[in-house]
Amino acid sequence: MDYPIWQVPYLGGAMVIALVAIIHVFIAHFAVGAGIFNALTETFALRRNEETLRQFLRDNSKLIILLPFIGGAVTGVGIWFSIALVSPDATGFLIHLFLWGWAIEWVFFLVEIVSGYVYYYSWGRISHALHCLLGWIYAAAAFLSLVVINGILSFMLSPAGLDSSQRPMVFDFWTALFNPTYGPSLVLRTISALALAALFAMVLVNAARKYNQPQRDIVVQHAGRYLLPLILMVPAAFWYFLRVPAQSIFYIKGGAIAMTLLFAFGLAASTLIGLYSYGAIILRRRPVNLETALLLLAIALVATGSSEFVREGMRKPYLIWDHMYSNGMLKAQVPAMNAKIANQPAAQASALQFSRWAIQPNDVPPNDIQPNDTGMSDDDFINFDGDVIAKLRKTNNGRTKLGRWLYNAQCLRCHTITGYNAMRPLVYDWSETMIDDALKQLDKVKPFMPPFVGSDADRKDLTAYLYSLHNPNQR
Repeated sequence: MDYPIWQVPYLGGAMVIALVAIIHVFIAHFAVGAGIFNALTETFALRRNEETLRQFLRDNSKLIILLPFIGGAVTGVGIWFSIALVSPDATGFLIHLFLWGWAIEWVFFLVEIVSGYVYYYSWGRISHALHCLLGWIYAAAAFLSLVVINGILSFMLSPAGLDSSQRPMVFDFWTALFNPTYGPSLVLRTISALALAALFAMVLVNAARKYNQPQRDIVVQHAGRYLLPLILMVPAAFWYFLRVPAQSIFYIKGGAIAMTLLFAFGLAASTLIGLYSYGAIILRRRPVNLETALLLLAIALVATGSSEFVREGMRKPYLIWDHMYSNGMLKAQVPAMNAKIANQPAAQASALQFSRWAIQPNDVPPNDIQPNDTGMSDDDFINFDGDVIAKLRKTNNGRTKLGRWLYNAQCLRCHTITGYNAMRPLVYDWSETMIDDALKQLDKVKPFMPPFVGSDADRKDLTAYLYSLHNPNQR
């Protein structure tokens, strides 16, 4: 609540992150899988003198240069840009906790980039053995990059080695990195990476006109073996769910039906692709044409998106499980916030004192509300002028303005007014009493929502704003 807000019409900031992240994960997993695929395949091709496979690997290494090194870089920057705008507190929190982890990952990423370019441009210019070694260096660097990133991502659902209630916070880097869901998450991502490498290979060999049908069959049959690990998705997912918090399992079991359906679809799609590989490609040696390869790749993209949506949704109501709520508030600080609010005069008490950017400049003339800018620390929050807040609460329009600022501070990161996860249809035809009652027990009525933080007057203000959404002319 200490940063400027970013309001994205219709989509919302969270959906922007999701769209960019799904594309990035899809490309990044391919980069990891393609490294393993190329290294193993070149080793195999050299031993069996399979010239067709070596010729194809040259084209595949060019795809690595074009897709992950360009598309992955662009979407990677897009992720950092969007999360820094939507959740700057969580982003900064993870950067500070895993500073050396990010540094290590960037070293691996640099090795990956350099070795990938040298690998591509050295085809036919160095010995086969040395070129194969370069492929293994790229594969190792790409996989080790995943090893580190996986630790940080899985930490957000199963944080270990962290006590954010202490001052200073207690944090153990290695315990946090190798947290309870680290192992199964790494297995699931590795399986996905290998599958995507195989599917992209099938698409590429069919799209390139220089390969005849027997050559395409050789590549497809070889790539099909890398789809077989998809059959392990079910036991790997079972292992994963043994390690996640119990409340997250509740969502998958039906507590959030959208997550239940997406989880089932993602798991079924991955398993069916694996069964198709075994039954049709390997056992019956059926050819795979370009249309079929593209269809399989599209199914894999949808499965990747479903899995990422579930992984993110399982953390609700937190960004970092049991430590930081989805609106950026640290769980350990909420009692202190409520206590400080309770000690203020009733008419002036407001959670806005913790939200230096919640009030937008064009809403109120500059001299009407000015924060007392005395600095910011864990126990010294910036206060808005209580007299002005009390004055605004005397009119319905003033209460609605305060409610909108509270909405900006505590709701905007996940909800839009109209669009994805919109508030207007959610409270459509609700009375003020119904809205107020829901806010009183927000985290009990909807377990995936953080608790409302603020005074009774704050709650009435937010109620007034949400009720005003019945009028389509109100923003």
